[in-house]
Amino acid sequence: MSELVIMQPTEAIMTATTADLRRELAQALEVTAAHLGRVAMIWRELERRGEDLSALRGGLWAYMPLIASGRLRAELVVKYAGHSTLLRRLADLRPEDQGRILTDDTVPVVEYVDGEWVERVERLTHLKTTMLQQVISDRIRTPDEQRKAARSRASRPTAKAARGSLPPTRGLEVVEELATQRAPRGGTNRQLQVAVTMSEEEIAALDRHCETMGVSRSRAVRAALEAMGLLTP
Repeated sequence: MSELVIMQPTEAIMTATTADLRRELAQALEVTAAHLGRVAMIWRELERRGEDLSALRGGLWAYMPLIASGRLRAELVVKYAGHSTLLRRLADLRPEDQGRILTDDTVPVVEYVDGEWVERVERLTHLKTTMLQQVISDRIRTPDEQRKAARSRASRPTAKAARGSLPPTRGLEVVEELATQRAPRGGTNRQLQVAVTMSEEEIAALDRHCETMGVSRSRAVRAALEAMGLLTP
């Protein structure tokens, strides 16, 4: 078994000023972002030629389709590597908003605390998933828009109340609520797989929704069945 090699800083790095090191780091990140952009173009061309790239869907590879289609800037993938939920939300933003976040990633946040609305400024990486959904839509929501979104979320019926009656306009919202909850424990029951036949267009639509919600296909399908009450004995 090979030993882990710990990289030690060179003398040039140790004697460089902090300003010089920060400048070099910024330049390296620009090169990395440019490299990701080229990789995304290669990815897009291979898909156009019908190549199956499904095996390359983990880590940074997962963002190649978004970068290649122009939905997500490569610089953001470098900046927020490891923040998968945040990156999925950022892909919904307009290009100009994505550009602003590269220079200033603080956003206004509104919360209802002790009977009153409290507004503050917070870094995107400090926000939990529910707050990211409140702050980011196709743009960075203003405090007033966030208050409306928060009121709307608070007025939604619980998942249990929603089962059995699922108006079309609420269907996807309820499924998203259920899909992002913790998956139920299997208990003593054996876990079996059920195959579902779908067209390529339907699978693509499902994958887009799964990407937005940050869940797997199986979890999203299970959540849809739960919302319809089809898993209740």
